Amino acid sequence: MLDQLKAEVERLKKPVSDTTIEVPDVISTPEDVQAVLRAERQKEQRERNARQEAIRAYESSYTRQLNALGEANEDLHDEIMELIMTNAKANSTKFNEKFSDNPSADARINYTEAKAFILAKKLSEGVGKQKLPVRETAQNVPAQPAVSSTKMVAKAVTMPKLDADAAAYVAYLRRQGTPEDEIASYLKD
Repeated sequence: MLDQLKAEVERLKKPVSDTTIEVPDVISTPEDVQAVLRAERQKEQRERNARQEAIRAYESSYTRQLNALGEANEDLHDEIMELIMTNAKANSTKFNEKFSDNPSADARINYTEAKAFILAKKLSEGVGKQKLPVRETAQNVPAQPAVSSTKMVAKAVTMPKLDADAAAYVAYLRRQGTPEDEIASYLKD
């Protein structure tokens, strides 16, 4: 009896797609047409099962990667996961976007974006609400800037006359924050 049950369980475990329906070369009877239709349905079912299995594997790997990313900071991880899952339930792709077929890379990107969003939100909420400590004095006089006894003299940099291309390059270097003395050294060469 136990052997029969084991055999039945094994038979039920086998996917239906293992059996293939033979399609006749020449379709001449209604049974041939039915065989062709059954074969087509079976093929579609196998393709559907393969797609569903690929989706399940992607989701499983994606979830494992999200959980692995949160091992460093549990409090922040809980907030990030709540944000990601809230967006998933609302069918929003803001933090659940599929960029590729690589679930680990997609999880890292989405997790990082959600983390940046939460940290930016926390930072903006914290700005202006914290008061700096003020030392109580009798007069509450603002602190005077420190005065140095040595004077710093800025070195005057003279620029040669430049053509239009060189002037555009110098303007570009200034926009990039390059110091004037460094720009002058470029022009000497």
